[in-house]
Amino acid sequence: MWTSDYRLCCPQVLNSNISSDKCHGPVDVISSCENLVGDVFKRFIIWIVGLVTIVGNGIVLAYRLVWNRKIFRNAYEIYVTGLAFSDFLMGIYLMIISSVDIYYQDVYVLEETHWRNGILCQVSGFLSTLSSETSTFFICLITLDRYLSITYPFGEYRLSKVWTLALFTLAWLIGIVLAAVPIVVSTWEIYSSNSLCLALPFSFDHFRGWEFSFVVYVGVNFVLFLLIAFGQVAIFVNIYRRKQSMFCLKNHRKRRLQDLAVAKKLAFVAMSDFLCWFPIGVIGFFSMTGHTFDRDVYAWFAVFVLPINSALNPIIYTIPAIYARCKRNGEQTLDTSLNTLSLLRK
Repeated sequence: MWTSDYRLCCPQVLNSNISSDKCHGPVDVISSCENLVGDVFKRFIIWIVGLVTIVGNGIVLAYRLVWNRKIFRNAYEIYVTGLAFSDFLMGIYLMIISSVDIYYQDVYVLEETHWRNGILCQVSGFLSTLSSETSTFFICLITLDRYLSITYPFGEYRLSKVWTLALFTLAWLIGIVLAAVPIVVSTWEIYSSNSLCLALPFSFDHFRGWEFSFVVYVGVNFVLFLLIAFGQVAIFVNIYRRKQSMFCLKNHRKRRLQDLAVAKKLAFVAMSDFLCWFPIGVIGFFSMTGHTFDRDVYAWFAVFVLPINSALNPIIYTIPAIYARCKRNGEQTLDTSLNTLSLLRK
């Protein structure tokens, strides 16, 4: 027996008079008859990336909101905090998927329709899209802020507090709108088109609303990446031009080294962003034109490539700074203790 739906060949739904080895159908990209995520290793990857994302960005948020309460002193701090929160949402999404996978273990095929058309799947898709888009927006805004800081070191041009908060709010509003549209338009099946509830334009058949998914994940993200890449190039060009000028002075040289360190972090972030979104854009483009890739490629992009940036960003931006600050505070405490001991001996 041949079928176009893998579920009809699952032992849980197959007629007892038909042997499973006589039923032939396509293999689902992500799921199996028993599990939402069919491959054990992919389930392990989702758990690991999810936990690292939540813990890493949780540390960043705690550091910036509790221990370092000067998050509103400049645009950079505000945007990095926004980036951490948007990445934290991706961790929540991954934990939802992992938990649902456990909940439906061994009986997933019987609950697949209920899951994909249910509210929790829609919420999960909303979180993944909101996280992906706002994260890219904030990286773009961080690049803009660093460009102004490095190009105009004496503060001739800076994002004012009003502009900083306005752009911060705008990033969230755009992200919320882009993530909510697939839910608001009830005739679309963007989030319900796959078991991971992702809006990625990876599909062998055009699902209802695929045009919107293509525009967001391929078009919008491509434009944002171009802006980020242009900003990175402009930053390094300005650093190079000033290398032999007034930055040779001691104080300015120290500032230049600090700016260069930040620029290197941004370059690493831009590269990781490129390695994530460029292949997604290419695969999305070819998928929508009818070209197909190996099914395992789609699965790995969905469970690993898309969320990995959310796990890497806190490691790049803040955790090294937290470590350096703790080390610096420890050295200062040691110096103070030694000075006190020296005075007591006198």
